[in-house]
Amino acid sequence: MKKILVVGLVLILFGMISIPSISAAERDAETPSDKKPCNQPLLIIEIDGFSVTITNIGNESAFNIEVHMWFEGMVFVGSAFTSTKESLGPGESMTVGPGLVFGFGPVIFHVEVTYDGMIEPVTASVKGFMLGPFFFVLQH
Repeated sequence: MKKILVVGLVLILFGMISIPSISAAERDAETPSDKKPCNQPLLIIEIDGFSVTITNIGNESAFNIEVHMWFEGMVFVGSAFTSTKESLGPGESMTVGPGLVFGFGPVIFHVEVTYDGMIEPVTASVKGFMLGPFFFVLQH
């Protein structure tokens, strides 16, 4: 029984030693890939209180960017706001905010971003609480 285990271990070790190793770069070079680089704008939204930062993490510029912001809830002043920018290059960011806002109670702050040629808008929202002109984020 011990002899079989020893012979088996020797064969396993010998087999492992004799298997040629191929690096990931060599393997990828040998296999054809249908993947093409993503050459388009890719926008992300970060909401920090009233401050909204839109960043283009894609490989191309986005043109005619429109940022729509609105509050759902008891907001009496400044419940909707729109901002535009002509272009946003790769790696560039823009920061906007809704301006003067006044409300009371639980609210949801929505942001929607579009640009020329975009199929579906980028959206984000946060739940918060309005106390006059102050907005406290409760949940992203």
